[in-house]
Amino acid sequence: MTTGWRLAGPLVGLAMALCAHGALAQKTGDSPLGDTTSADGAPLTASQKLSRYFGPPGLLAEMSQDENYGNINTRIAQMRAQIEGAKSTGVYSGYTDEGYKLSVPINLLLNLPDNKSLIRFKGTGIWSWAEPERTYSRTRGFSGLAEYVYIPDETTVLGFGVTASNTGISILNSHGSARTYDLGFQANLIYRFNERWGVAATANYMWVNNRSEIPLGRLSLVTDQNSRRTFAEATVVGNYENQHASWVPEGWTLYPKLNVNYHRQDFETVYNSLGRKNDGTVGPLDDYLTAAAVVRLQKNGFRPLEMAPYVEVGYERELINDLNVVVDDRNILRSKVGFQMTLPNTARFDLSLSRNDGFKGDRSLTKVTLIYNQAF
Repeated sequence: MTTGWRLAGPLVGLAMALCAHGALAQKTGDSPLGDTTSADGAPLTASQKLSRYFGPPGLLAEMSQDENYGNINTRIAQMRAQIEGAKSTGVYSGYTDEGYKLSVPINLLLNLPDNKSLIRFKGTGIWSWAEPERTYSRTRGFSGLAEYVYIPDETTVLGFGVTASNTGISILNSHGSARTYDLGFQANLIYRFNERWGVAATANYMWVNNRSEIPLGRLSLVTDQNSRRTFAEATVVGNYENQHASWVPEGWTLYPKLNVNYHRQDFETVYNSLGRKNDGTVGPLDDYLTAAAVVRLQKNGFRPLEMAPYVEVGYERELINDLNVVVDDRNILRSKVGFQMTLPNTARFDLSLSRNDGFKGDRSLTKVTLIYNQAF
């Protein structure tokens, strides 16, 4: 793959955000979001600003979840396992990429005295199961993020933090195991172009260590390898209610979304316990890039214990996939149903069931996600 294509991921994400800004940015009149006080007349805290300015437009939901990041990491891990299985057996056919996943992100927001900034602590528990076939596996892990979030005005959110994760994998078909440790940095941006449109973007850079052990009779194949992983995501989100588009049901909001995700992993060259060279799954560097168009319809509901159900459907296309050696199913249907609710203590949670299905039937992921947000 040429250098130009390898740079396509970050460039496409940047171009999408810039084009949307140029097309959508406009001078508006007095913004209904300009109020900076709460119902009791006190200044809004940073977390209240997040909720009021960026919650209804759908931008805060993009910042709170790791759905695209997690789904892509699961997809890539499965593809790596399939390729390694094919290398060891010489059989490159008969594979399917079917799995199930449970993800529980918890966001705790600690307001700082200036009412413009907060500290976000985020922990995510992850459990996944691959269907019993050539690369049958189970995964469990935990990731954590400590991030400083700054809200200079009602249009912008900036965040920068440190992130780490620990993931264990049971490779059931070969009675092997693997463990991955990640440590790195993450940056977040939310920007409102106007009342109808905005962008949410995330980027992280991780140092990764992976150690795997596969029993081979009296011996074990042990590989200990370091790599560097880059991930970038940008999502342009719109929001339309009945007064903006008459075909949107009253009391509901339509969220059209355009999304780009880019993943790159750069491996060091090592030698395993049998003395064989290992410089990565398909070489020392692999890239993965997708683009998606999604529409979400959600009932408005912000009062305590008021349920806000939603349904989401979209199309995702793999633009670059260096790991499509065994399974090549580039067109993906995305579907999701769920609901959100605010609790009496002002915490908010989101429960959803989602599916990613390849058009060829060679790839599917069923996922349950429970997100909990609490401010202090």
